[in-house]
Amino acid sequence: MSGRGVTKQSFGVEGAQEDIREAQRLLRHISGGAEKALARAVNRTLTGTRSEATRQVRGKFIVKAQTVRDTMEIRKASSGKPQGLLVSRGRPMSLTRFRVTPNAPKSTRGKSVQGRPRARLSVTKGKQATLQRAFLARVNSGVGLFQRKGRGHRAPMRKLYGPSVPQMLHHGRIAEEIETTTAERMKKELNHQVAYLLEGGK
Repeated sequence: MSGRGVTKQSFGVEGAQEDIREAQRLLRHISGGAEKALARAVNRTLTGTRSEATRQVRGKFIVKAQTVRDTMEIRKASSGKPQGLLVSRGRPMSLTRFRVTPNAPKSTRGKSVQGRPRARLSVTKGKQATLQRAFLARVNSGVGLFQRKGRGHRAPMRKLYGPSVPQMLHHGRIAEEIETTTAERMKKELNHQVAYLLEGGK
């Protein structure tokens, strides 16, 4: 993957209209009660959505949880704006952020590309690929996986990248699973917040 532009994936959180109407009916005698319950439910759901997104990505890709979470921003709801948003932004990641064997550069002085050990790579769980003419090297920006743009050990190198976290979130059914779980969690949280206020909570 050669493109290095920033990618984005977002998940909106808000209550279903029928659930909002029911909350308004039940809390009609509490000033601002429905708005408070809705905002709290959205914000609790956002935290759960971030955890679910991290779990879903790590269920498919070989990537650290902190790497996933570091791309995420939570935009909270308020009583005046009862919608929230979870946004993931990131660039394609160096392939060394996944699982590469060998896992450190080895001395290859005087060796041709063909004479170096082939790099084996796992980006997704259960799958491994052997990259022809790819090798680990240390440059100013750190260790990376590279290929030569041509024959010979003096040919220019290009660094190899894998998907960004937003691209992982968009992979297969991951986004769909997150959206389904988010809707279920939001309904449950709103019911909980309504009950809390009806029982005298503040």
